[in-house]
Amino acid sequence: MGRWCGRTLEEVAGAEAEAVSLWLSDPAAAPHGGESLREFRTLIGAGSTPSPPSRPGD
Repeated sequence: MGRWCGRTLEEVAGAEAEAVSLWLSDPAAAPHGGESLREFRTLIGAGSTPSPPSRPGD
């Protein structure tokens, strides 16, 4: 989920309301640098999830 990884939708909506609105209204949008809703549904439907991004120092 890009930079939203590890945060609740409520947290993200409080900080980035416009981006969340775009993400929820346009299935191809990925304003957070992660998967679009379309890509996310495809991953979940296939029974797989993307690997979490690696963080410097991990």
